[in-house]
Parts: sequence; structure tokens; C-alpha cells
Amino acid sequence: MKQFFILNILLLGFMVSNAQIIPDSLLPRPKFEIGIEGGPTNVDARTFDISTSKVYHTVNSLNNAFFGLAVQYNINEISSIKTGIGVEGKGFEDDYGLPGTPNGYIKSMQNDTLSARSLNYLVVPVLAKAVFTRNHLYFLIDGGFYVGCLISAGNSVLDFDSSANGMNHYYNSIKDFSRFDFGLAGGLGLGIKLDKRLNLEIEGHINYGLINIASISNVFPEIKNESAVLLLGLRYNLNN
Repeated sequence: MKQFFILNILLLGFMVSNAQIIPDSLLPRPKFEIGIEGGPTNVDARTFDISTSKVYHTVNSLNNAFFGLAVQYNINEISSIKTGIGVEGKGFEDDYGLPGTPNGYIKSMQNDTLSARSLNYLVVPVLAKAVFTRNHLYFLIDGGFYVGCLISAGNSVLDFDSSANGMNHYYNSIKDFSRFDFGLAGGLGLGIKLDKRLNLEIEGHINYGLINIASISNVFPEIKNESAVLLLGLRYNLNN
């Protein structure tokens, strides 16, 4: 993910340095824009730490991806409403087993279980957006909420015995989770006007879940999604 971020920054820098300076007066802001966007995500879950002196248990982040379509209505030269629909992979790694030391929670591969839970959502964000433009470059900030519908869920489990020999198996875990997710969303980024119709944007975006998505309380008392997304988007001006 770090390499992808650096690559996108270099790409944007190259385009900025080689783009033709176009006066703002020649580029009146259109009312409607459509586009595509996507990028890598780092996903995690907020849940209770149920480690004890006899059982080791932690929840760790995973890498995933987002891809979607976007629609933007520009209210004026600064303010916009942005929405769309996309598919976002969320999830987390659940690590539990016997502690590595008699009185501590140090991870040990012996009698350990690594469970990588993959949650795929259909996501609709609704964001208020502001841009601050200078010639062909602009800074953007947005914030609002998202609604998610779980479309698939899987659990890839790696079990280790007392000799640290592992066995991998997979099962459908959609019944372990609620179908609905809701949370806050927002981000910061940069954009460049490639020509009179096309814009390129790169944005660091955060999704922060507000509701409990666990449907089986004896597995997890509470789980809330969160994700950090590096979005690369291309938007097209619909005006003639």
C-alpha cells in the first residue's frame, strides 16, 4: 500500500509539472460530473479485547480494495454534493489461542488460530465537498456519511496445533454479521484539470463505522468497521 501511495503521488506530480496552465475563466465549473474511482484500502475493526490470562486474542488490520462510480453536483465554484456506488472490501484478522507465556498475552504459533475475515460491501457515500482552485490545480476536502450493504463474507482460518503445524480451511461467514452498515466518511486530496472536460484526483479517505455489525454475540460482543482508502479518481464534465 505504501508503494502504491508513492506511485500515485509521483504520477500526480508528473502530470502537474507537464500540464498546460489553463486560466480559470476558460474552465467554468460544470453542474454535473461523473467518474470512476478506486484504490487500495487498509481495513480494520473496533471490537472488545477479550484476552485473558488463559486466552490470547487480538484483532489486526488487513489490506483490501475499493472500486466505484461517482456522481457530483456542483452547487457553485466551491461547494458540491458527491455520491455514487461502489464495492469495498472490509474485514479484519482475528488472532486467538493460548498465550505465549504463562502470565502474558504474547503471541505464540502453538495452539494459535489466525482467522482472516473478508467482508464485501455495496457502499453508497453521501458527501459535502469543497474545492479551492488555483489555475489547473485544486485542493479538495469532503465529509458526510456512508451506507453499506453486506453482499458476501468469508473466513479463512489457519489453525496451529501444539507443534505449530498449520491447517488452512475456509467457510462462508455471512450469517455472523449484520447486512447493514452505516458510518461517517471524509477525506482530503488534490486534483488537476487535465482539460476542459477531464479531472484527475487523488485523495486520502477515511470510513468510520458507527453501528455494531456482529450478529452472533458469543463470537464478538461488538464489531464496528473502519477503513483508510487511497482513492485515485477520474471525473468527466457532462456539460456541452
